[in-house]
Amino acid sequence: VLQILLLDKAGNALSERLVFNRGEELATTDMQVRGSLKQRTKVTLAVTATDPDGRPAAGDFSIAVTDRAAVPSATSGSIYSTLLLTSELRGTIETPDWYFEGQDAARVAALDALLLTQGWRRYDVPAAVRGEYATPAYPLEVGQEIAGRINKGGLWNRRKKLDRYEMRMIVPRWHYSLQAPIDKEGRFALNGFDFPDSTLYVLRPAAAKGLLPEATVKVARDSFPEVGTLPRVPETDAASPYLAQARHYIEQRGQTDMRNILIDTVYVTHHKRLESTRPEHRLAAHTWDMQQIKEMGAYSIMEFVQRMPGMNFIGGRLSYHGANVSFMIDGVLDNTTTPHSADADFQAGSTIGQLIVTGTKKKSMTEIALERGGLEPDKNLTMPICTTWPMEWISRIDLIAGGNMFLWGVFDGAIVSITTKTGDELDQALAVAPAIDVSIASPLGYQTPAEFYAPAYATEKARRSMAPDYRTTLYWNPTVKLDDTGQAIVEFYTSDAPADYDISIEGVTQTGKIVQRRQRLRPE
Repeated sequence: VLQILLLDKAGNALSERLVFNRGEELATTDMQVRGSLKQRTKVTLAVTATDPDGRPAAGDFSIAVTDRAAVPSATSGSIYSTLLLTSELRGTIETPDWYFEGQDAARVAALDALLLTQGWRRYDVPAAVRGEYATPAYPLEVGQEIAGRINKGGLWNRRKKLDRYEMRMIVPRWHYSLQAPIDKEGRFALNGFDFPDSTLYVLRPAAAKGLLPEATVKVARDSFPEVGTLPRVPETDAASPYLAQARHYIEQRGQTDMRNILIDTVYVTHHKRLESTRPEHRLAAHTWDMQQIKEMGAYSIMEFVQRMPGMNFIGGRLSYHGANVSFMIDGVLDNTTTPHSADADFQAGSTIGQLIVTGTKKKSMTEIALERGGLEPDKNLTMPICTTWPMEWISRIDLIAGGNMFLWGVFDGAIVSITTKTGDELDQALAVAPAIDVSIASPLGYQTPAEFYAPAYATEKARRSMAPDYRTTLYWNPTVKLDDTGQAIVEFYTSDAPADYDISIEGVTQTGKIVQRRQRLRPE
């Protein structure tokens, strides 16, 4: 849709209108079907797409195979009319695909009349030419965001010099960390990340000389725009083939079909503990499970590791029999580091490391080790961020030493393998904040994709199953990838319904051309 505007020298609009510009937007698509269309048999679909200039059309596309008798053709618009027409107009367009089913004079005139009556300004061009436009109130979103503010405890200086601190965030399930500055008012905003829904984030303020004592973190609630009027959906016919077919299935088969399966009663009498097959577990020289970790009484991983046989933490350096120590999280070596020093990471009120009280002064384990060893701390020392995690997040810790470390490319020292809790166990551990200066957030994230279910009749026993199969959608995949030659192979199994299917493919190529094709499949 083109917006043509006539202006005078002063920038005033004299005349304007919308015009549809027809071009070669469509790519050429071909579908070849191999295999029989008998009940419960495999069908192979070969898809080929080429650009208007004849080159292979690579990209990701969606393919759907539906029962033609049960699923009516879409009337709300295809990808072609949606991208090129209805998304540029305001209001409801009745049967938008009709305007592109041909290029006869009647359709061309009707499309022109549609743009004259349904046209609207997306931008006020005359005002923009005169410099009269409003700056967007919100920045461009590039992912999720967690915003809020901090408050210092105590009676005095609650909001004094808060910009000295920064907000640190850890996502334990995905081994991700991030930090952001805090302004003078205590406000912060963490953004630029994107994780699935129900992910838990741990937030805590910190400074160059340690954590902020007696601070509270308040996270702002998510806000969402109001939902506008949804597009009109055609009214369903009570006597439609789908409803009639569904009633017939229920009468013949009862409530049991492919969408409602009654399974036999299962009695669980004993839970057998299976040995782990993960290499970091099988090759470990020493192992501590959750019960042993709890009995040790350590709060953080760093404190726990220092109690392992052969470990030494002197001069701000952790070693195993004098050699370096590597850390592994759920089978992956951890390379994320954070600065560590004797006067910062193990201070009073910190949830990182164990504090030992000597007289009236609290000293960290690092300070005591330095005093006994007569060594100077390494101010530039860095340690993996996982060493600061509380033990409530951990389900198992293993120590790998000797030749078994070669599997991960480590040739000296030792590997501390950390296995985190998963699922509900991790959520419960994170839900209990270890201190007042820790906040747990779980903003709305993207939905984890689920694979479309379709039965496979690969064996004769499966084909003879008595469970009825009257699927209305036989195959659906929103991300079928065409290779560099513009080809893809799709396989699916037919159902018990008579073979009369619609195959549709839609998408946009890497060069911006639209792929749209609908083909009918029926026995010859």
